[in-house]
Amino acid sequence: MYRVLVADDEKAIRESVSDYLRAKGFSVAVACDGKETVEKTKSDSFDLLILDVRMPNIDGLNACKLIREFSLVPILFLSAYGEEDDFLNAYKVGCDDYIVKPFPLSVLVEKCNAMIKRNKSIDTEIITVGSISIDAERRKVFTPESVVNLSNVDFELLLYLCRNKGIALNRDIILTRVWGYDFDGEAKGMTLADYIEKEGKQILGRNCERFENFPVLIKLIDAKDNLSVQVHPDNEYAMRVEGEYGKTEMWYIVDCDEGATLLYGFRHDVSKEEFAERIKNNTLLEITNAVPVKKGDMCDTNASYVEITKNDRNSKNSRKRIK
Repeated sequence: MYRVLVADDEKAIRESVSDYLRAKGFSVAVACDGKETVEKTKSDSFDLLILDVRMPNIDGLNACKLIREFSLVPILFLSAYGEEDDFLNAYKVGCDDYIVKPFPLSVLVEKCNAMIKRNKSIDTEIITVGSISIDAERRKVFTPESVVNLSNVDFELLLYLCRNKGIALNRDIILTRVWGYDFDGEAKGMTLADYIEKEGKQILGRNCERFENFPVLIKLIDAKDNLSVQVHPDNEYAMRVEGEYGKTEMWYIVDCDEGATLLYGFRHDVSKEEFAERIKNNTLLEITNAVPVKKGDMCDTNASYVEITKNDRNSKNSRKRIK
């Protein structure tokens, strides 16, 4: 027997949906608002959540977002709002499907059965598309010749596309579900150049007005690839040797594995001779600074120090400057 949680602040809808599902063989629990929904999902086990979008205390969208922090249980939204933005906002926070009210209860039952069965098959079976097989639980991809090693994002993208085989997927939905992008900001749809022109150079920092052409380079780096050694000379040295200003970087940790560290600089002054010897002996990492990082941390670097901004709401001192 499948177990379902029905959450709606309107008693008539909550009771009609739950009574119909019980009549069709489901075990049903109910919640009156988003806060109760999150609490019951934490304390109980469900095969499917059916949520209204507009609810008191915590609305359905924010409840879904909170639940996605600890559970991948399928979530189905029921709503009277059926504009494109309503669908996109729901998918952004992690829902699996969306039904616009009013709707036939018989269709709701079939959709519930399909979502639950698909989720259980995803958890226990190998997904096969053509010659590719994907083990979703062990996060492995197989071809007839070998096991394919993919980055976390590449794996999530492949898995999402294969789970939705034959469905035309909106670009925004893919970016939201795989990369977690938010498309509701005030700069939505703008390029960096357009945003700088609109807001002025001051958004780049207080020193940017000194430069006629402010140099900005944005790179996405996969740290599982081999990376080059980055050197950050100060302005005086760079102008004298290279004829241009020194290099300052800001690193934002888009995502990382638990226990990841960021390596930067040395723990003591290193001579050319020691550097060469450690390269030869493969011991250079023994004297590097290593700082634990997690998703959302930010690191500013220049020639003399690195400043780490930790993404930790519970920390009273979230910034650390290291020479």
